[in-house]
Amino acid sequence: YNYLLKKREELSMSYASVLTNAQIVDYAYVGGITSQKQMIYSFAFIMGLLIPMAVISIRNTLGNKITTRKEIEDSTGVDFFGELSYVKSSSSLITLEADKIAIGEEFRTIRTNLNFLKNELAAERGFVTLITSSISDEGKSFVSSNLSIVLAASKKKTVILEFDLRKPKISFMFNLSADHSGLADYLNEFSKEEEIIQDRKSTRLNSSHITI
Repeated sequence: YNYLLKKREELSMSYASVLTNAQIVDYAYVGGITSQKQMIYSFAFIMGLLIPMAVISIRNTLGNKITTRKEIEDSTGVDFFGELSYVKSSSSLITLEADKIAIGEEFRTIRTNLNFLKNELAAERGFVTLITSSISDEGKSFVSSNLSIVLAASKKKTVILEFDLRKPKISFMFNLSADHSGLADYLNEFSKEEEIIQDRKSTRLNSSHITI
């Protein structure tokens, strides 16, 4: 009898070393999954609409740049002659490049709109256009140079007066001599009118002339 008791204890110890004493009390379950899924989808859809709207509103409120033509029209009421696209190019005289058809057409549109402003006095004495801006590097030289090219291409006598006395760029854009007398010398009576005029003839403009 003692022998059998010993064997039973040994067998119990062997089972205890192999089998775990963990047992499942109750199986896990999830209730109402369908209604929660619809609520999650609805919340995600609403947030997908509200977040972009909030970001756009904040950018428009804090931004200080003019991005659309309508902003200028609503604020000033001025007339528009045309809009120019932003194009990266190695040359500042972009209207001379054959592959820049789009911006060339935009400059020609501005030229056409300017022609509609001509009155009888302008037809007799010429037409003067002032191109200016509030700060530097806003495209004054770029616009005036390319606009003069399209005007000269239409067989019109074109003269550019470069009034930027501190950082002149138009002379360099047309590869003119930097040692030549300029407007400052003329205003100070150091040079005569005929001494400051430089003529630029372009074969790519069908022999049109631009006077600077």
